[in-house]
Amino acid sequence: MPLTARKKILDFGCGDGYRSIYLGRKADYWGVDISDENIKKARNKYRDKSFVLIAENSLPFENVFFDEIYLFDVLEHLNNPHASFKEVLRCLKKNGKLIVEIPYYKSEEFLKKIHPAYLIEIGHKNIFSDEAIVRLIKEFNLILLKKTKKRGIENIYLALMFFWGNRIVSETGDFERGSLFWRRVMGMFSEDFFSTKLFLELRFFWFLFPLWVLTYPVGWLLSHVFPKAIRYEFRK
Repeated sequence: MPLTARKKILDFGCGDGYRSIYLGRKADYWGVDISDENIKKARNKYRDKSFVLIAENSLPFENVFFDEIYLFDVLEHLNNPHASFKEVLRCLKKNGKLIVEIPYYKSEEFLKKIHPAYLIEIGHKNIFSDEAIVRLIKEFNLILLKKTKKRGIENIYLALMFFWGNRIVSETGDFERGSLFWRRVMGMFSEDFFSTKLFLELRFFWFLFPLWVLTYPVGWLLSHVFPKAIRYEFRK
């Protein structure tokens, strides 16, 4: 019997490549980013995966090449998100899956009120309302499979950091006086605990699983009351 072909996955805006740890388990993985620094970090840390430096609106792949494409916290940073979205869909197979996670527009407005320089510091050039997502779905004939509220705990974390006089110094959300401890605590409330950078790179966190069982309901509730991000799963 012929072997079943492995899926092909694209991580658009891969950062330092940490998502390749779980996305590449059962699929052939490619990570792309417009940052030369990010690509160098990814290639150095995950030498068995493919990472490519790209221009914002141009992908070096054939039409309908990928089975799944992921855009996590990417579209809000782009100069022309519509053109990038169109280019991504060019590379996605018919019936392929597109997973997009973007900041919730009400959260963006809330954080800007607390810290007026928030959007500039974190490099967010676009805010996507529900109506904007509906227009994208209609324009590209996408099928919405799932919509999930995410990362509500981050609103509290960011608000506290701003209250303490801190400021963001990178587009990945690093603070001038960052605290690895508080980032790890925040990870304990994550609905996606087993795919967080915290868990994937620090295996001893298995021992914290009982604590996560207790903190997860709080994180889930915060996300449903006031999410930091919305994750959309589409079928092309």
